[in-house]
Amino acid sequence: KQWYQRRVRGLIHYEKGITNGDEDHDAVCKGGIARMSIRMGDVRRGVNLALESANKVLCRECAGILEAIKQYPEAAMLYEKGHSYDKAAHVYMKAKNWHKVADILSHITSPKIYIQYAKNC
Repeated sequence: KQWYQRRVRGLIHYEKGITNGDEDHDAVCKGGIARMSIRMGDVRRGVNLALESANKVLCRECAGILEAIKQYPEAAMLYEKGHSYDKAAHVYMKAKNWHKVADILSHITSPKIYIQYAKNC
């Protein structure tokens, strides 16, 4: 219960930190809101904020959180937006979304992913 209260307080602080003036500061706050929202179960809000940011690092961080909580479709999509194509393919495979793996094959560098893809298609 204590960890949940800390997350709520963290989310509140990030939300209060938005100034609507300092773009860099607001981007950091929105990134914090995205990560905390996902951790607290508001996946849609967190994913949308990460996508709106167009920040590749934030997308990869949020994807890692989503993968840890087994939200594979969203995690793979954010890995892809973050240009982590090997990770995206790996997670798409976990979700058994072979069409999406095929869509990003040209970006894949790992032979293991090609082998696994070949075995399943």
